[in-house]
Amino acid sequence: MIQIAELLVIAISGLSGPFCVLLFPVAIIITWLYPNRARKERLFILTLGCCVQSISLFQTLHADRSNLSLGASFVTFAQILNTQIFGASLFGTFNISKIVKTSLWEDNIFQIAMLIFFSAYLIGVLYKTNNAIRFICLFAGILLCTSLITPQISLTDPQ
Repeated sequence: MIQIAELLVIAISGLSGPFCVLLFPVAIIITWLYPNRARKERLFILTLGCCVQSISLFQTLHADRSNLSLGASFVTFAQILNTQIFGASLFGTFNISKIVKTSLWEDNIFQIAMLIFFSAYLIGVLYKTNNAIRFICLFAGILLCTSLITPQISLTDPQ
């Protein structure tokens, strides 16, 4: 009964949004590393959901998109990663908001140095941790990359 419920949840999640496409590489790696019948069944159901979502995504690929410039400089990208991803997760939102108000935070070299430090720290953690944390970070990285490929802005609301 539990396995039927699991497969049903995977099928519903595969049909309800494109996150199944982002989970697909993780599911392939897990099934390849730890093969068993249950994982293969889950991967098959997830593959069907990915096929449905891929067809939907390709049909809407050329939908109306904003023609405005969407680029950010490398320093702005570093500020976003340092503040929203690395800083907030390591120091907390309250503490990072205090750090952002300092004059040091406005220095471009400091931003790049912090990005290098946080990236090296993340690589060190991933090197020493177990596969579950690596797979979570893989999923989060894929999600971040896909959001950066085609960013969207609102033409009416302030950003």
